[in-house]
Amino acid sequence: FLYGDRIDWINQRLECFAATATTKQQQHTTTTMQSITYSYYDAFHLFVNDNGTDVNRTLMPDGLHPSPLGMSVWGNEIVEHVHKLVDNDNEDGPTMTMMQQEEA
Repeated sequence: FLYGDRIDWINQRLECFAATATTKQQQHTTTTMQSITYSYYDAFHLFVNDNGTDVNRTLMPDGLHPSPLGMSVWGNEIVEHVHKLVDNDNEDGPTMTMMQQEEA
């Protein structure tokens, strides 16, 4: 379809960036630095038909912008991905949000 190759190219670069990028962020209340790791999730598969070459026009009518239903599908997928990240983070120790709640 029209933008398939371009989207795939951009997604590959974003995945590379997320895999290698780390940012140091200073906490406002302390002088310690926190390392932030990025996560990448490719949602391309949500918007194409089973054959992977045609856009699902119900979810992306113009082939570029999600419909309200497409936004809902995408949003639900993002929430599920974030939950998995948080669950994995909790296995390694408390998350920043958990530590802030404990301090309050």
